[in-house]
Amino acid sequence: MWALNPQRLHLDSPNVILSGRSTRYHVPDFVGPLSIKAVLSGEATWETADGRHLLGPGAYLVLNRGQRYTITIDRPTPTETFCVFFQPGFVEEVQRALTTADAALLDAPEASSEAFELPEVIEPDQGKILPALAGVRGALKDGCAMDDRLRALAEALVRSREGTLARMARLPAVRASTRAELYRRLMRARARLDETTAPMETTAMARVACLSPHHFHRLFTQLFRETPHRYAVRARLLRAADHLRTSDRPVLEIALALGFESVGSFTTLFRRHFGLPPATWRKKQR
Repeated sequence: MWALNPQRLHLDSPNVILSGRSTRYHVPDFVGPLSIKAVLSGEATWETADGRHLLGPGAYLVLNRGQRYTITIDRPTPTETFCVFFQPGFVEEVQRALTTADAALLDAPEASSEAFELPEVIEPDQGKILPALAGVRGALKDGCAMDDRLRALAEALVRSREGTLARMARLPAVRASTRAELYRRLMRARARLDETTAPMETTAMARVACLSPHHFHRLFTQLFRETPHRYAVRARLLRAADHLRTSDRPVLEIALALGFESVGSFTTLFRRHFGLPPATWRKKQR
C-alpha cells in the first residue's frame, strides 16, 4: 500500500512518496515517519534540533521516525525533491529478514524488530540509495511494481546502515557512543563545507565540529579518506557543476560566487575533476 503526494501525512501513514518542483517552499515543525530525502536538482534545507542540513544532488538525508524538522526551499531556479516516507514497521521487517537467521525467522515469522535508526547526517551516495530511489521513480509509471521497488529501497537503506557503521568504526574512539558523537560532529562540519560559498580555514572548520584544529584534521582525513581542504574544493566544484547544469549564469560569475580566485584557477580545477572545461561540460550536459 502506498500513496503519491497525499494532502496529509502523519506518523502512521502507509508508504508515501512526495515529489515536487518549486523555487519557494516552506513547512515548519513537521513530525514525520522514517524517511529518505533526496534532491534531484537545486538545493533544499532541512533543519532539526541537531543541525541544519543543506542537501543537493548526489547525496541523501535520512530522518528517523518522530523527528521534528523544517524544510525550506528558496532559490531563483526550481529545486526538485523526491522523498519517501516509510510505513511504521516496513523497514524494520526488512531489517529483521536481512539480519536474522532463517531458523529464527521460521520459529517467529511475525516477531517485531528493533527500531531502525541512522545518525542524522547527509550521506554521499555509495551506489545503493539513489539507484533504488530511481527505481521507485520508475515504478510511478507502473504502480504494480511499486511494492517491489519500495522493498528494494528499504533493503538498500538497511545495507547502507552497515556502511555507515563501518565508516564510524574508522574513528579511533573505544566507546561506540564516543564514535557516534565524533561522527555527528565531523558530518556537521562536512555539511557546512557542502553549503559554503567561500574557502574555509581549518580552524573555522574545526570550530564547527567543536574540535581542536589538529584533532579535526586528523579525524576528518581518517573518516573521509581525504583532507578537509581537498573535500572543500571538491564540494564547491560539485556546486559549480549544478549551477552550470541548471542555470545560464556566466562561468566567471559562478566561479567568483563560489570563492574561486579566478576563472583560470576554476577552469583548471574543474577540468581536473570533470575531464572538461566548464563551458564545454555545460554544453555536453545539455
